[in-house]
Amino acid sequence: MQTADYVPSTVIRLLSLIALSEAKRAGAERIVYLSVHDVGKGPHLPHFASKFAIEHAIVASGIPFTTLRPNNFYQNDVWYKDVIMQYGVYPQPLGSAGVSRVDTGDIASAAANALTKGDTQERPILLPAPRR
Repeated sequence: MQTADYVPSTVIRLLSLIALSEAKRAGAERIVYLSVHDVGKGPHLPHFASKFAIEHAIVASGIPFTTLRPNNFYQNDVWYKDVIMQYGVYPQPLGSAGVSRVDTGDIASAAANALTKGDTQERPILLPAPRR
């Protein structure tokens, strides 16, 4: 990633809160927010902290909402192709715990359903849901 492409999480949080305020002012009927899996477990992490704050602001806004919480995208593997092919190693620190994964197309479908069918859950939807 190039430095010019990086946007600090504090800027993302501020811009998201402005967008939420404008959505409320404009009379938005519903919001679909793409958050992160287990957001409450990492509020000390910049990426999680911004998502955590925005989720709470959405709840407080009173606008019907759906929060999507994916974990790891299948499409992320493209970044590791060279390492996988050259060294036979999958370079993510997943350990033995494993991680649920989802295709970005499935996230888009869930978001489209929530927006167009009025299927607001007003609770997080894990994509995909972990097996129990």
